[in-house]
Amino acid sequence: MAMERLTKEQFMDRFDASVHDKIDAAAVKCGATHLVLYENQDMSSSCLGDRSALCVGPSCTRKTPDECDGQWLNDLPSQRQYAVAYCEV
Repeated sequence: MAMERLTKEQFMDRFDASVHDKIDAAAVKCGATHLVLYENQDMSSSCLGDRSALCVGPSCTRKTPDECDGQWLNDLPSQRQYAVAYCEV
């Protein structure tokens, strides 16, 4: 599944406004060029809809959004969050 490309505003709209400053601060701190949105899509999981933002860039573990495509966060299948979208910082 290909990730959706979003504007930064669209990306931030997927998160509660209370964490926008934290996402921005993390991106600046690590020199990110992109942010990748990970989301739990398991319809049978109590974690359905949980989201995380991952910083991506030259000084990060993942250098480009393409490296996140098809990847997930968390080991338990019911808690896995899959890369679904990205934006430029």
